[in-house]
Amino acid sequence: METKIVTLPSKAKATLKSWLTGRESRALRNVYLKNANIGMAGTEAEIKGITGALVEEEENLAIQTVVIDLDGNSEDILNRALSLRDTDFNALLEAVREVTSNKGFLA
Repeated sequence: METKIVTLPSKAKATLKSWLTGRESRALRNVYLKNANIGMAGTEAEIKGITGALVEEEENLAIQTVVIDLDGNSEDILNRALSLRDTDFNALLEAVREVTSNKGFLA
């Protein structure tokens, strides 16, 4: 597995996957699909609404999927990530987004 170590503003380190599998990418996409009310407007699909929990649910799954460890500890990743300082959490989430947006670290 290809990984990348990211140093957060507090100097804590996070090890992340460099890419997602098709299964992982599909699971993240499905968070949006199950939380959206999609209808048809003529021949076009139209999003009529989303649930309020969508963003947090997708972020949580993305963190659980991409982050391998925080400072060498792989236990309870999500809760430990959510307990980081806000600046560290935002930096971690930005790094996770690089992976989940298909940019990856190797490009």
